Amino acid sequence: MVYFISKENQNLLWNVIHNNSTIQIFLKNMSTDDKNHWFRSIIEHFYKKYGPVDLSIYQLKTINKEVIIYIIQYVQKQNNQIQNQSLSDNFQQIQTPAYEKNNREEEYISQFEMRQKEYNQMLEKKAPDEINFSENIEKDTPIQDMKALMKKHIEERDMDISWQNQNPKLTINEEQVSLETNAIDEIKHQIKNEKRKISWEDEIDYHEKYITLKENYSMLYEDYLQMKMNKII
Repeated sequence: MVYFISKENQNLLWNVIHNNSTIQIFLKNMSTDDKNHWFRSIIEHFYKKYGPVDLSIYQLKTINKEVIIYIIQYVQKQNNQIQNQSLSDNFQQIQTPAYEKNNREEEYISQFEMRQKEYNQMLEKKAPDEINFSENIEKDTPIQDMKALMKKHIEERDMDISWQNQNPKLTINEEQVSLETNAIDEIKHQIKNEKRKISWEDEIDYHEKYITLKENYSMLYEDYLQMKMNKII
């Protein structure tokens, strides 16, 4: 191994490894002392491996090749470890960043709590009072004097057409008046018969019957007035 550890052989190995770009990058950030120490440790490793034996030229070349391959593999391994460690550190920094309380986060939480409070208040509002759709109709009481009611109704209708009092008296066909009078008498007769059938104290549908009779009478009375108007025209 004298030839292997000779100065000439070590210079040869040193120059060869410096021609490799990967090794150049690896040694770039190392100081001169660190480079020398690293290289001597490799020479020492192979010297111990093969022992103090005499080597032929062929054996020396073989060991030199083995040293160069070893150095290249070692550098690649170190570079991979450094790269993996760098990636791991970056990943760790991304996954577990230092937690700092964010004012914007507090603002979002405050806004959410305020909206939640408003929503709860809306739910707690009392429902509006139920609307009473029932009609406020005065209690229907029995009518004791139908004649007075009919008379009052006729007087009110006469007041609506009071303007006719200013017109000259009309000569009305007696036959038409007789028919109209008979119609009125018939209504009165119907009302009289209805009065006999209705129980003024207990009849439930009295109000509806009264309205119906009242409407029939009003229609006939309007027809009567219309006939009078036609005579005027």
